[in-house]
Amino acid sequence: MNGKPAYLLDTCFILGFYNKSAIALQMLAEHKVRLSECAISVINRIEILGYTELTLSDETNLRKILESFICLPLSVEVEMMTISLRKK
Repeated sequence: MNGKPAYLLDTCFILGFYNKSAIALQMLAEHKVRLSECAISVINRIEILGYTELTLSDETNLRKILESFICLPLSVEVEMMTISLRKK
């Protein structure tokens, strides 16, 4: 691997992985995905850790999982494009 993540995970998939969803675990196994090959965006962190009904235990465990992924920052260009696309 060249240091770049091979997989960009979305929030639903991360939560499926955390909850040991058979589908999420099967996808990881079938594609032989290593967590070190996965990336998330800062938005995933906001969505997951900002959930109001998150227990302290879940928050602690989710933080550990999220730290195992590469976290991609948002550039101003990505932010502006996202705003533009959401308006359409």
